[in-house]
Amino acid sequence: MKKSIGEKYFNQKDLNIFDIICIAVMAVSVLVATFVWGGGPTGITLLGISALLFIISRSTRVKDSEIDDLIKKLSEQSEIDASSKNAISAFDLKKLPVVKGKDGTYRSSIYVVSFFDISDDRLKLTVYSIDLISAEVRKNEYNLTGEYRIELAEENIKVNKNTNKKANYLVSDCFERAIPVMLDDIDSSKLIEKICKKL
Repeated sequence: MKKSIGEKYFNQKDLNIFDIICIAVMAVSVLVATFVWGGGPTGITLLGISALLFIISRSTRVKDSEIDDLIKKLSEQSEIDASSKNAISAFDLKKLPVVKGKDGTYRSSIYVVSFFDISDDRLKLTVYSIDLISAEVRKNEYNLTGEYRIELAEENIKVNKNTNKKANYLVSDCFERAIPVMLDDIDSSKLIEKICKKL
């Protein structure tokens, strides 16, 4: 069965076995070309072939931009407009696996987009969970009134063996699970503040 883009991305390693073999062959090729009498042509040929195979191997890796494109595609298919002023989106870092991209962004296999519809006496919250491995979208809706409380919680999450990352979540007794949010701009921060003060 063919692996999905998400599955490949979240399971790929910085260096796989084939990459390591190519690097070892390149190192041996340089030694042969440099130190073995008459080994120049053989060493240079091996170096060129192993370098080409290494480049091909690295080019087949799933890039961060491909995951971003997958999110966009799944969002469009489900008619999710994450750019709406009443929407906040974030990767759920509690959901493993988590990968740090070349751009420094931590991406998990679950991307969450939350829409907030605020009126005088209630808050309607629609939460879309986009599973990047199975390419499925799950929708939850909550209608809250003044008897409920929503709080912003900050958690220190272990994203890999050596790294902890701070993440923000909206928590309430009426939520099925904590909802991840990113406070990466003023609009998001103001919206979260309004929600937490509203109820």
